[in-house]
Amino acid sequence: MLAEDLRPSAVLTRQAFENAIRTGLAVSGSTNMVLHLLALAVEAGVELSVSDFDALSRTTPTLVKLAPSGPWGVTELHEAGGVPAVLGALGELVHGSALTVTGRTVAEQTTAPTSDARTGERVVAPAADPVAPEGGLSILSGSLAPDGAVVKAAGVAPEMWTFKGVARVFEDEETAVTAVLGGGVTPGTCIVIRNEGPAGGPGMREMLAATSAVMGMGLGNSVALVTDGRFSGASHGPCIGYVTPEAARGGPIGLVRDGDPIVVDLAQRRLDLDVPADELARRRAERAAPAPKVTRGYLSFYAQHVSPAVEGAVLPR
Repeated sequence: MLAEDLRPSAVLTRQAFENAIRTGLAVSGSTNMVLHLLALAVEAGVELSVSDFDALSRTTPTLVKLAPSGPWGVTELHEAGGVPAVLGALGELVHGSALTVTGRTVAEQTTAPTSDARTGERVVAPAADPVAPEGGLSILSGSLAPDGAVVKAAGVAPEMWTFKGVARVFEDEETAVTAVLGGGVTPGTCIVIRNEGPAGGPGMREMLAATSAVMGMGLGNSVALVTDGRFSGASHGPCIGYVTPEAARGGPIGLVRDGDPIVVDLAQRRLDLDVPADELARRRAERAAPAPKVTRGYLSFYAQHVSPAVEGAVLPR
Protein backbone atom coordinates (compact mmCIF):
# COMPACT_ATOMS: atom_id res chain seq x y z
CA MET A 1 0.00 0.00 0.00
CA LEU A 2 2.84 2.37 0.83
CA ALA A 3 4.64 1.66 -2.45
CA GLU A 4 1.45 2.17 -4.46
CA ASP A 5 0.31 5.19 -2.41
CA LEU A 6 -2.92 3.31 -1.66
CA ARG A 7 -4.23 5.27 1.27
CA PRO A 8 -6.98 4.44 3.77
CA SER A 9 -9.07 7.28 2.38
CA ALA A 10 -9.25 5.45 -0.96
CA VAL A 11 -10.46 2.24 0.69
CA LEU A 12 -12.75 3.54 3.44
CA THR A 13 -15.66 4.58 1.24
CA ARG A 14 -19.38 4.46 1.92
CA GLN A 15 -19.57 1.32 -0.24
CA ALA A 16 -16.82 -0.34 1.80
CA PHE A 17 -18.63 0.41 5.05
CA GLU A 18 -21.87 -1.06 3.68
CA ASN A 19 -19.99 -4.18 2.58
CA ALA A 20 -18.44 -4.52 6.03
CA ILE A 21 -21.79 -4.09 7.76
CA ARG A 22 -23.53 -6.63 5.52
CA THR A 23 -20.72 -9.13 6.13
CA GLY A 24 -21.00 -8.71 9.90
CA LEU A 25 -24.78 -9.03 9.75
CA ALA A 26 -24.54 -12.13 7.55
CA VAL A 27 -22.32 -13.99 10.04
CA SER A 28 -24.25 -12.89 13.19
CA GLY A 29 -21.31 -10.76 14.31
CA SER A 30 -20.82 -8.81 17.51
CA THR A 31 -22.81 -5.75 18.57
CA ASN A 32 -19.41 -4.06 18.98
CA MET A 33 -19.37 -3.76 15.19
CA VAL A 34 -21.89 -0.93 15.49
CA LEU A 35 -19.79 1.15 17.87
CA HIS A 36 -16.49 0.62 16.07
CA LEU A 37 -17.70 1.16 12.50
CA LEU A 38 -19.59 4.31 13.48
CA ALA A 39 -16.42 5.67 15.10
CA LEU A 40 -14.30 4.67 12.12
CA ALA A 41 -16.73 6.37 9.74
CA VAL A 42 -16.36 9.63 11.67
CA GLU A 43 -12.58 9.47 11.28
CA ALA A 44 -12.90 8.56 7.58
CA GLY A 45 -15.34 11.38 6.89
CA VAL A 46 -18.05 8.97 5.75
CA GLU A 47 -21.70 9.63 6.63
CA LEU A 48 -22.97 6.63 8.56
CA SER A 49 -25.68 6.37 11.21
CA VAL A 50 -27.21 3.71 13.41
CA SER A 51 -30.31 3.85 11.18
CA ASP A 52 -28.14 2.58 8.31
CA PHE A 53 -27.42 -0.56 10.32
CA ASP A 54 -31.15 -1.07 10.78
CA ALA A 55 -31.91 -0.61 7.08
CA LEU A 56 -29.11 -2.97 6.01
CA SER A 57 -30.14 -5.55 8.61
CA ARG A 58 -33.64 -5.74 7.16
CA THR A 59 -32.26 -6.58 3.71
CA THR A 60 -29.28 -8.78 4.63
CA PRO A 61 -29.90 -12.51 5.20
CA THR A 62 -28.04 -14.37 7.92
CA LEU A 63 -25.86 -16.92 6.12
CA VAL A 64 -23.71 -18.17 9.01
CA LYS A 65 -24.46 -18.42 12.71
CA LEU A 66 -21.05 -18.08 14.32
CA ALA A 67 -20.63 -19.10 17.95
CA PRO A 68 -22.07 -18.35 20.43
CA SER A 69 -25.18 -17.74 18.30
CA GLY A 70 -24.68 -20.97 16.33
CA PRO A 71 -22.52 -24.07 15.87
CA TRP A 72 -19.68 -22.66 13.76
CA GLY A 73 -16.39 -21.10 14.77
CA VAL A 74 -14.14 -18.91 12.66
CA THR A 75 -11.99 -21.96 11.84
CA GLU A 76 -14.89 -23.66 10.08
CA LEU A 77 -15.79 -20.41 8.35
CA HIS A 78 -12.21 -20.10 7.11
CA GLU A 79 -12.25 -23.65 5.76
CA ALA A 80 -15.52 -22.90 3.96
CA GLY A 81 -13.96 -19.95 2.13
CA GLY A 82 -13.96 -17.25 4.80
CA VAL A 83 -15.07 -13.68 4.19
CA PRO A 84 -14.59 -13.92 0.39
CA ALA A 85 -17.13 -16.77 0.39
CA VAL A 86 -19.60 -14.77 2.47
CA LEU A 87 -19.24 -11.86 0.05
CA GLY A 88 -19.76 -14.25 -2.85
CA ALA A 89 -22.89 -15.70 -1.27
CA LEU A 90 -24.31 -12.22 -0.68
CA GLY A 91 -24.00 -11.62 -4.41
CA GLU A 92 -25.59 -8.42 -5.68
CA LEU A 93 -26.13 -7.14 -2.14
CA VAL A 94 -22.40 -6.37 -2.07
CA HIS A 95 -20.75 -3.41 -3.82
CA GLY A 96 -18.37 -5.35 -6.02
CA SER A 97 -16.60 -2.25 -7.31
CA ALA A 98 -15.40 -1.21 -3.85
CA LEU A 99 -11.63 -1.06 -3.59
CA THR A 100 -9.79 -3.21 -1.01
CA VAL A 101 -6.34 -2.96 0.59
CA THR A 102 -4.98 -5.37 -2.02
CA GLY A 103 -5.55 -2.78 -4.72
CA ARG A 104 -8.19 -5.01 -6.30
CA THR A 105 -11.96 -4.70 -6.05
CA VAL A 106 -14.24 -6.83 -3.91
CA ALA A 107 -15.66 -8.49 -7.03
CA GLU A 108 -12.20 -9.67 -8.02
CA GLN A 109 -11.74 -11.47 -4.70
CA THR A 110 -15.07 -13.11 -3.92
CA THR A 111 -15.32 -16.91 -4.09
CA ALA A 112 -18.03 -19.55 -3.92
CA PRO A 113 -18.61 -21.17 -0.50
CA THR A 114 -17.42 -24.74 0.04
CA SER A 115 -18.58 -27.33 2.56
CA ASP A 116 -16.64 -27.98 5.76
CA ALA A 117 -13.71 -30.20 4.78
CA ARG A 118 -14.03 -32.44 7.85
CA THR A 119 -17.78 -32.87 8.22
CA GLY A 120 -19.08 -32.11 4.73
CA GLU A 121 -21.68 -29.79 6.27
CA ARG A 122 -22.65 -26.50 4.69
CA VAL A 123 -21.24 -23.60 6.73
CA VAL A 124 -22.19 -20.63 4.52
CA ALA A 125 -25.80 -20.83 3.40
CA PRO A 126 -26.84 -19.43 -0.01
CA ALA A 127 -28.78 -16.18 0.02
CA ALA A 128 -31.74 -18.00 -1.56
CA ASP A 129 -31.92 -20.37 1.42
CA PRO A 130 -30.54 -18.40 4.38
CA VAL A 131 -30.32 -19.35 8.04
CA ALA A 132 -32.57 -16.35 8.75
CA PRO A 133 -34.15 -13.81 6.38
CA GLU A 134 -32.64 -10.79 8.13
CA GLY A 135 -29.28 -9.87 9.62
CA GLY A 136 -27.97 -11.03 12.99
CA LEU A 137 -28.20 -7.59 14.65
CA SER A 138 -31.25 -5.41 15.19
CA ILE A 139 -31.57 -1.74 16.09
CA LEU A 140 -34.42 -1.15 18.54
CA SER A 141 -36.19 2.06 19.50
CA GLY A 142 -39.09 3.00 21.75
CA SER A 143 -39.88 4.87 24.94
CA LEU A 144 -36.94 3.29 26.80
CA ALA A 145 -34.48 3.94 23.95
CA PRO A 146 -35.66 6.99 21.97
CA ASP A 147 -32.35 7.27 20.09
CA GLY A 148 -31.77 3.56 19.67
CA ALA A 149 -30.46 0.34 21.23
CA VAL A 150 -28.68 -2.70 19.81
CA VAL A 151 -29.35 -6.43 20.22
CA LYS A 152 -27.81 -9.52 18.66
CA ALA A 153 -31.13 -10.98 17.54
CA ALA A 154 -29.40 -14.06 16.12
CA GLY A 155 -28.43 -15.09 19.66
CA VAL A 156 -31.92 -14.75 21.16
CA ALA A 157 -34.13 -17.81 21.52
CA PRO A 158 -37.41 -17.54 19.54
CA GLU A 159 -39.51 -17.63 22.69
CA MET A 160 -37.72 -14.51 23.99
CA TRP A 161 -38.29 -12.34 20.91
CA THR A 162 -41.40 -11.02 22.64
CA PHE A 163 -40.93 -10.46 26.36
CA LYS A 164 -42.59 -8.41 29.07
CA GLY A 165 -40.55 -8.36 32.24
CA VAL A 166 -40.48 -6.67 35.61
CA ALA A 167 -37.59 -4.24 36.03
CA ARG A 168 -34.83 -4.86 38.56
CA VAL A 169 -32.55 -1.83 38.51
CA PHE A 170 -28.82 -1.76 39.21
CA GLU A 171 -26.57 1.28 39.13
CA ASP A 172 -23.52 -0.66 37.93
CA GLU A 173 -22.52 -4.07 36.64
CA GLU A 174 -20.96 -5.36 39.87
CA THR A 175 -24.16 -5.14 41.92
CA ALA A 176 -26.12 -6.83 39.15
CA VAL A 177 -23.66 -9.74 38.97
CA THR A 178 -23.79 -10.18 42.75
CA ALA A 179 -27.60 -10.30 42.68
CA VAL A 180 -27.76 -12.79 39.80
CA LEU A 181 -25.16 -15.16 41.26
CA GLY A 182 -26.82 -14.89 44.67
CA GLY A 183 -30.16 -16.10 43.32
CA GLY A 184 -31.78 -12.70 43.68
CA VAL A 185 -32.97 -12.55 40.07
CA THR A 186 -35.91 -14.75 39.09
CA PRO A 187 -37.54 -15.66 35.76
CA GLY A 188 -39.64 -12.85 34.31
CA THR A 189 -37.16 -10.19 35.41
CA CYS A 190 -35.76 -7.49 33.13
CA ILE A 191 -32.37 -6.59 34.55
CA VAL A 192 -31.55 -2.91 34.01
CA ILE A 193 -27.91 -1.89 34.37
CA ARG A 194 -27.35 1.83 33.97
CA ASN A 195 -24.58 4.42 34.35
CA GLU A 196 -22.32 2.25 32.17
CA GLY A 197 -22.52 4.27 28.94
CA PRO A 198 -19.74 6.35 27.37
CA ALA A 199 -20.29 9.30 29.73
CA GLY A 200 -21.58 7.42 32.75
CA GLY A 201 -18.90 4.71 32.78
CA PRO A 202 -16.99 6.67 31.81
CA GLY A 203 -15.82 4.60 28.87
CA MET A 204 -18.56 2.06 28.08
CA ARG A 205 -16.94 -1.18 29.24
CA GLU A 206 -18.33 -4.56 28.22
CA MET A 207 -20.98 -6.17 30.41
CA LEU A 208 -19.50 -9.63 29.88
CA ALA A 209 -19.66 -10.65 33.54
CA ALA A 210 -23.37 -9.80 33.74
CA THR A 211 -24.35 -11.72 30.62
CA SER A 212 -22.21 -14.67 31.67
CA ALA A 213 -23.88 -14.71 35.07
CA VAL A 214 -27.36 -14.73 33.51
CA MET A 215 -26.49 -17.63 31.19
CA GLY A 216 -24.60 -19.50 33.91
CA MET A 217 -27.60 -19.38 36.24
CA GLY A 218 -29.83 -20.86 33.54
CA LEU A 219 -31.82 -17.65 33.04
CA GLY A 220 -31.03 -17.09 29.36
CA ASN A 221 -34.55 -17.97 28.20
CA SER A 222 -36.47 -16.30 31.01
CA VAL A 223 -34.67 -13.03 31.84
CA ALA A 224 -33.78 -10.02 29.69
CA LEU A 225 -30.88 -7.65 30.29
CA VAL A 226 -31.01 -3.99 29.25
CA THR A 227 -28.13 -1.55 29.66
CA ASP A 228 -26.67 1.72 28.42
CA GLY A 229 -23.35 -0.14 28.35
CA ARG A 230 -22.23 -2.68 25.77
CA PHE A 231 -21.52 -6.39 25.45
CA SER A 232 -18.73 -8.69 24.38
CA GLY A 233 -18.98 -10.64 21.14
CA ALA A 234 -19.19 -13.75 23.32
CA SER A 235 -22.55 -12.64 24.72
CA HIS A 236 -25.82 -14.20 23.66
CA GLY A 237 -29.37 -14.33 24.92
CA PRO A 238 -31.79 -11.39 25.22
CA CYS A 239 -29.11 -8.77 25.98
CA ILE A 240 -29.90 -5.25 24.78
CA GLY A 241 -27.15 -2.63 24.94
CA TYR A 242 -26.31 0.89 23.76
CA VAL A 243 -29.60 2.21 25.20
CA THR A 244 -29.52 5.87 24.21
CA PRO A 245 -29.77 8.49 25.63
CA GLU A 246 -27.82 6.93 28.50
CA ALA A 247 -28.73 7.50 32.16
CA ALA A 248 -25.87 9.96 32.72
CA ARG A 249 -27.35 12.20 30.03
CA GLY A 250 -30.92 12.12 31.24
CA GLY A 251 -32.21 9.19 29.21
CA PRO A 252 -35.41 7.33 30.19
CA ILE A 253 -33.29 4.40 31.43
CA GLY A 254 -32.39 6.68 34.34
CA LEU A 255 -36.09 6.92 35.29
CA VAL A 256 -36.77 3.17 35.53
CA ARG A 257 -37.69 1.86 38.98
CA ASP A 258 -37.91 -1.63 40.38
CA GLY A 259 -41.20 -3.23 39.37
CA ASP A 260 -41.74 -1.23 36.19
CA PRO A 261 -42.96 -3.27 33.20
CA ILE A 262 -40.51 -3.34 30.28
CA VAL A 263 -41.62 -4.65 26.90
CA VAL A 264 -39.23 -6.14 24.33
CA ASP A 265 -40.47 -6.92 20.82
CA LEU A 266 -37.61 -7.85 18.49
CA ALA A 267 -39.87 -8.49 15.51
CA GLN A 268 -41.17 -4.92 15.74
CA ARG A 269 -37.75 -3.53 16.78
CA ARG A 270 -39.26 -2.09 19.97
CA LEU A 271 -37.98 -1.48 23.51
CA ASP A 272 -40.54 0.25 25.70
CA LEU A 273 -40.95 1.30 29.32
CA ASP A 274 -44.63 0.64 30.04
CA VAL A 275 -45.13 3.52 32.46
CA PRO A 276 -47.57 6.43 31.91
CA ALA A 277 -46.07 9.61 30.50
CA ASP A 278 -47.28 11.74 33.42
CA GLU A 279 -45.58 9.42 35.89
CA LEU A 280 -42.33 9.61 33.93
CA ALA A 281 -42.61 13.41 33.85
CA ARG A 282 -43.03 13.44 37.63
CA ARG A 283 -39.98 11.21 38.07
CA ARG A 284 -37.93 13.39 35.75
CA ALA A 285 -38.82 16.49 37.76
CA GLU A 286 -37.76 14.73 40.97
CA ARG A 287 -34.65 13.10 39.55
CA ALA A 288 -31.23 14.13 40.76
CA ALA A 289 -28.47 13.49 38.24
CA PRO A 290 -25.97 10.89 39.44
CA ALA A 291 -22.65 12.28 40.62
CA PRO A 292 -19.87 11.73 38.06
CA LYS A 293 -17.59 8.82 38.90
CA VAL A 294 -14.52 10.82 37.86
CA THR A 295 -14.23 14.55 38.58
CA ARG A 296 -10.78 15.51 37.30
CA GLY A 297 -8.27 14.77 34.62
CA TYR A 298 -8.67 13.27 31.17
CA LEU A 299 -11.53 10.87 32.06
CA SER A 300 -13.57 13.78 33.37
CA PHE A 301 -13.00 15.67 30.12
CA TYR A 302 -13.92 12.52 28.19
CA ALA A 303 -17.18 12.03 30.14
CA GLN A 304 -18.23 15.62 29.48
CA HIS A 305 -17.50 15.62 25.75
CA VAL A 306 -17.85 12.07 24.39
CA SER A 307 -20.62 11.55 21.84
CA PRO A 308 -23.44 9.02 22.42
CA ALA A 309 -22.86 5.34 21.70
CA VAL A 310 -25.11 5.43 18.64
CA GLU A 311 -22.81 8.11 17.21
CA GLY A 312 -19.64 6.11 17.78
CA ALA A 313 -18.67 7.40 21.26
CA VAL A 314 -16.04 9.69 19.73
CA LEU A 315 -14.52 12.89 21.03
CA PRO A 316 -14.90 16.16 19.11
CA ARG A 317 -11.95 17.34 17.04
